[in-house]
Formats: sequence, C-alpha cells, structure tokens
Amino acid sequence: MVSAMKVVTRARVEGLVICLVALGYLVETQRIPSLFQMPGVPGPTAFPTLVGLVFAAAGFWRLVTGGGRLAAVEEAEPVPPAPAPAVDAEPTRPAPAPTVGGLFATHGRFYAMWAVVLAYLALMPAVGFPIATAVSLVALFALLGERRWPVGIGIALATTAVLYLGFGKGLGVRLPLGLLERLVK
Repeated sequence: MVSAMKVVTRARVEGLVICLVALGYLVETQRIPSLFQMPGVPGPTAFPTLVGLVFAAAGFWRLVTGGGRLAAVEEAEPVPPAPAPAVDAEPTRPAPAPTVGGLFATHGRFYAMWAVVLAYLALMPAVGFPIATAVSLVALFALLGERRWPVGIGIALATTAVLYLGFGKGLGVRLPLGLLERLVK
C-alpha cells in the first residue's frame, strides 16, 4: 500500500504550483490586445502562449513524475544512521542566528542570478538583444556551475542566434540591436 507521504512529495507540490501559475498566465495572455496584428504574422499573444504552455508542460511533468529519477534514487537509497556522540564529547551549541552576510553566503547564487536577470532587462534596450542575451546566458551558465568556458560561450551564442532568427526574422518581432545597429546599417 502506498502511503500518503510517498504520493505527496515536495516535487509534486511544486509541480502543482507551477501548473496553477502557468494556467493563470495562459488566461492572462488571452487578454493581451491585438492592436497591431498583421495578416500572416502571429499576434502578440503567440510568444506568451508558447512560454505558458512550456511552463505548464514542465509543471505537469514534475507533478506526474514526482521529481523524476533523482527522487527515485533518493527513496531507494536508505540514509545511514548518524553516529552516536562520544560520551566525553563537547555539548553541542545551538546554531547561530542567520545574518544578512550568512544569508547571502548561503543563497548567493540565487541572488546573483536574479541580479543577472534584472540587469538583462534593464540593459537590453540600450545594449541590444544579441549582446545582452549572450552575455547574460554566459553569466547564468557560470552561476549554474558550467566551468568549461568554450562550452558556455558556444551554447550562449547558438541560443542567441536561434532566438534572434526565430523571433526577429521568423516571427517579425522587432528586437533591439543596440550597439550592433551601427554595424548592420
């Protein structure tokens, strides 16, 4: 018999939350007015709808799999019991209260990633889509642990090129070129 604790896992709750947020996002995308819709070109709701569907699919996958292979491995491998403390050992002290510096040290990567995303949003109109996207992707890859610089730079450049060709040329979205505008014209 499957216990409720094995069915309701953190990963499944996260998946449910992602699905609900994606559903709300998809509902809101339908309220975007199509002011400048041109015939034969996807409207302004095409990209937000695509993003919402991807998030909904990811949330559904997390909900159904319950964390995937990693969760199954964690459940399969029992955790060894902690060793008993020695009789003559020092008494344990309570953990110190978290400080701002300690909080940043613990979650520094998380805050750094948000800083990269916010800097991207602020600087993209001036610097341009291609440069801002490539630089921010390289920074995000580095923050996520990629240490092979040629791989990170190559993936960032390829992703930027695919996005620019797909949206700029394929869908006719006017992406800012920023610093590259002088070279193109």
